[in-house]
Amino acid sequence: MITGITAAFLVFLQIALTYNIIRYRIKNRISLGDNGDFELLRRRSAHSNLQENAPIFLLLLLVCELQDVAPLILYSLSAIFIIGRLSHAYGILCGSSHDSPRKIGMMLTFLCHIVTALLCIYFFIMQPQLI
Repeated sequence: MITGITAAFLVFLQIALTYNIIRYRIKNRISLGDNGDFELLRRRSAHSNLQENAPIFLLLLLVCELQDVAPLILYSLSAIFIIGRLSHAYGILCGSSHDSPRKIGMMLTFLCHIVTALLCIYFFIMQPQLI
């Protein structure tokens, strides 16, 4: 199941980003909130952005998979999404001098959201018994 393996890779990225926050909190003795610490805010931003974008992509990917979209298309979209998320996290965590990876990551993320959404719409329209 393509959605399952994609979710597994994203969980490992989520764990890495979570660990990045925990390690920083322990080192700087910040228990709750961010205490105005810009570096902690940056780390939390990379983490929360993944949490905001991964669920909708996985849902759309699952619907596409259930509609029997070609596996090559689904694997390609999954790889592009994961690369985009890695690029985005790198861009946020490395600061403004590395802003391009963040922008590229968001463009790849939006591309995957748009393509999977269009595929879902296409398959809905192509099933006349549902209209």
